[in-house]
Amino acid sequence: MTAQTNTKRRRHSRIHRIVKSIRYFLGRRAIRIFFFIPHIIPFSWALSFSKILVNMVYHIPGIYRRQALTNLKLFFGKNKSYREIKDIARNVSMEATKGFFELAYAVSPRQEELYSSIEIEGIEHLDAALERGKGVIALSAHLGNFTIMGGKLVSEGYPFNMVLKLPHDRGISEFLKLKMEQYNHKFILADPTIESQKEIIRSLRRNEIVCLIADGDQKFGGVPVKLMGQEIAVPPGPAILAKRTGATILPMFIIRQPNDSHKIIIDPPVKVDGDESYNHGIVQLTIKLTRIIENYICQYPTQWYWVNKKHRYNRYRKKLKEGKFK
Repeated sequence: MTAQTNTKRRRHSRIHRIVKSIRYFLGRRAIRIFFFIPHIIPFSWALSFSKILVNMVYHIPGIYRRQALTNLKLFFGKNKSYREIKDIARNVSMEATKGFFELAYAVSPRQEELYSSIEIEGIEHLDAALERGKGVIALSAHLGNFTIMGGKLVSEGYPFNMVLKLPHDRGISEFLKLKMEQYNHKFILADPTIESQKEIIRSLRRNEIVCLIADGDQKFGGVPVKLMGQEIAVPPGPAILAKRTGATILPMFIIRQPNDSHKIIIDPPVKVDGDESYNHGIVQLTIKLTRIIENYICQYPTQWYWVNKKHRYNRYRKKLKEGKFK
């Protein structure tokens, strides 16, 4: 019986690897074709096509659509009807699709067609923070088309670095890195972690801007906190870096406007208290930053990526309840 089970597992594993290889092979080709679109049609045409595409394929069942509906029902279930929740999910799909098209134009010769419609509000907060000379931690989230925010600020002359994770497939990752480098997108790879942390600190010491996306659930570590109806473990990185380096934390989000232009909103700096124990201060500051993110998501619920899944097994998730962070 055990031998049969092991044989089935090996066969399943082999099939899984083959299917995964085929999927990545097709994905690499599809990505290259997709990112060639800006060389063919104007940006405005691409946005119109993205809307048609969502209307055509949204009702096809899929794992991301199911996950978005599950998360939306968890948060809005008591206040909104199922029809209203489905409308939000459809608009989330629309935003994500338009955002993917916009990313292709942000790393193309037509990038100015995109950047020219992006307005910046609160730039005085960024200028004042840079004058301090200790670097800036841009606190952001999977809200709006955050992938194009850095390109706009770099084009305005700001030393902006986005910390990001690339796809696992090496071919797709190398292609995206090449496109970003070619069109002057500054980034710091999140993996490997130790190298990423060193580069983040070096960038802050050079008085640069480092953008951290701080609304994801961590598999390892993290501060337990409730975000949009789910208890997750959010990364304490922004709080730790602020405490360690003295860098200014600026909430920074990009929001799509009704006419499909964008506005980068830069809020005043977050106050970092220094009259408490280190661990307790990290927890309290992380909770404060998460509340800022949640407030923006509540204002623009269709612009958040509701497809994020919570990691069920996090050995740190009970620490706050047990008092181990105090």
